[in-house]
Amino acid sequence: MAPCPICGFDSRGLAPADGVAALRSFPRRFGELVQDDDPDRETKLAIVEREEAAAASEMAAAGEALRRVLVSDEPSLDDGSGSSGGELASVADAVADLAASAHGSQWQRTGRRNETSVTALELLDEAVHAGAHHLRLAERAI
Repeated sequence: MAPCPICGFDSRGLAPADGVAALRSFPRRFGELVQDDDPDRETKLAIVEREEAAAASEMAAAGEALRRVLVSDEPSLDDGSGSSGGELASVADAVADLAASAHGSQWQRTGRRNETSVTALELLDEAVHAGAHHLRLAERAI
């Protein structure tokens, strides 16, 4: 997969342990974007909160797809069912915990999305990309 043209995220070479660490780091990294004494704190905080919510929603969707791939053989991922998000810290931790529980060949398990096969590792990449992507958007906007 090519790097994201918007945020530059490149999942090539991302090991599952790196993905887990990145997921766990996002709440802290978003939290560090706005300082308490910033005169534009409220405006910047609104931007950060918007991007945090978007990241949490996308991470939750990727995490639910990952869960389904890890517990079912070749599940369809087209129905869009799953979590709608939540607080970034809880979503990121839940997806990180799920990823930390997978080992070895489990990362090659697949599901089907739009008639295309997607691996558990690719779903972890999607979750990490969601955090990185929205973090970059927040950084640029503030």
